[in-house]
Amino acid sequence: MTTFLEELERQLTDAAHRRAARRPRRPWRRVAMGAPQGDGAARPDDAAQDGTTRHGDAARHGDAVRRGTRAPWRGPAAASVVAVVILALGFAAAWRVPDTTHAPAERPASTATPAPATPTPSPRPSLAGAQVEIVNAAGVPAVASSAAAQLMRLGARARSRATERVRPTSVVTGDAPQARRIAAALDIANVEPGPDLTVYLGTDYLEPASALHQRLAILRRDGPLMTTAGRVQVIGNRTGACLSLRNGWTCTTTARTLAGWLMLSRRGDDDALLAAVGVVPDDIDHVELRLADGTTRTAPVTLNVWSTTENVRRVTVGARTLTVP
Repeated sequence: MTTFLEELERQLTDAAHRRAARRPRRPWRRVAMGAPQGDGAARPDDAAQDGTTRHGDAARHGDAVRRGTRAPWRGPAAASVVAVVILALGFAAAWRVPDTTHAPAERPASTATPAPATPTPSPRPSLAGAQVEIVNAAGVPAVASSAAAQLMRLGARARSRATERVRPTSVVTGDAPQARRIAAALDIANVEPGPDLTVYLGTDYLEPASALHQRLAILRRDGPLMTTAGRVQVIGNRTGACLSLRNGWTCTTTARTLAGWLMLSRRGDDDALLAAVGVVPDDIDHVELRLADGTTRTAPVTLNVWSTTENVRRVTVGARTLTVP
């Protein structure tokens, strides 16, 4: 655009110079050196000299134009040049205005509230190589097995034993860093120094984990449950649940309990199955039993417990098929 305006200005200037060169001048005369002042008579050759002088001036003016010397602009020529320049500048300004006819409309800023970020679960403490002894002082047989299973999932080597002395509170003793990791894994608040890593499970450990309490209706009632297989009792704790059938006990973790793995069977001398029971969450109202002869049948679920006295090999809980112990 700048080159266009410069070329336009040059052409207009040359046109003004040519017009000024063609404009007639008023006659004037030269005064010779030494001529009397006030003598208005002209010499005979004045006209010729005037003509020669005028033609010479015009030639010199043409030379000035060719050399690029600008003559002053006067009269209508100057007005026309100004008008053309104004029109050119207006054209240039209009040329620079962006065309927004087909520009995409801007989207309004979103006012929707962003979804809250999903909290990242805290990493489980590593217990690789830790030697832990678990003492069951809660008064319920086999409850230490659920705690042992929880610690072994974290890499510890655990062994359990029972004691007749019941204590009300649970405590972890031993080296402070490892003892705190074990206490966090078992949801135990008390940590004390000691020579070895030892877990004492008290009666407070029998408080069910919130996930179990919310999904197992049988933990929200008191007393045993009578089934076709016999008297059944389910007791929850901080890391899992325990199931008893007659005098037998078994325990597992919270995750395995809610997956249907908490099962117990009773067998005869020839290892023949006499009875079997299992625990499932609240949303399961029946299970599919596959018997030893290959047949299947449906067993109802009462208060999270299914039971049978038939020779069952596998049970299907939801979409998961499990082997009966």
